[in-house]
Amino acid sequence: MRLQGDGDVLEMESLPLSSDELAGFSADAALPVTLRISARVGLFRGACESRVRASSWRAFLVQLAEVEEHRHGEATLGEMQPDLFWLRVFVSDALGHTAVEGSLPQWARVGEVRVGGALSFQMQFEPDQLTQALRELRSFAGPHR
Repeated sequence: MRLQGDGDVLEMESLPLSSDELAGFSADAALPVTLRISARVGLFRGACESRVRASSWRAFLVQLAEVEEHRHGEATLGEMQPDLFWLRVFVSDALGHTAVEGSLPQWARVGEVRVGGALSFQMQFEPDQLTQALRELRSFAGPHR
């Protein structure tokens, strides 16, 4: 999935669970969605991977469908905390313009110490991109067994 506007880009892709990870779930369990998220906003870039519970993913898709259909409101994913992945897609004004903001945690190991921070970003994008984005994001929750 790709959203872009004014040279800024947000991309998300679904990653399959490994066979070892799948072994931890019963055959009828709702599987989590593992995401690789990258953003390029202005001169800054960041990327991360995040696992999202199936129930949280479904709730995000329902919210996003409302934003896409009615051109108002917001859809949120993740916890809005500084060192965790989160994403918010929203209508930014009464004219129906759309934007996305979020935070991508960035971690590194320096010797025995783990250091990190986050790339926080916000970008505008054309509302007509939501239809294709929603279609692609719905496919992320498909079977990966």
